[in-house]
Amino acid sequence: MRTRDGNTVLAETTTDTEGRWSIEGLPEGDVTVEAIPPPGLAELLAPVTLQTDVRRGHVTREVDLRFDRL
Repeated sequence: MRTRDGNTVLAETTTDTEGRWSIEGLPEGDVTVEAIPPPGLAELLAPVTLQTDVRRGHVTREVDLRFDRL
């Protein structure tokens, strides 16, 4: 997770066995979510980025990231 301009990394995480992920304690504002394929699949799948926002007092749900084949 980065600031919208991409200059500051706010957090990093990995998915669980179901592909779910969460990050707590992010500052309010616009962010870019980036998913990088797991080792061994980077030659087959492209990284994914998504722009969204973090709002104080709200939970952002259903941020789905799907890898496309190269």
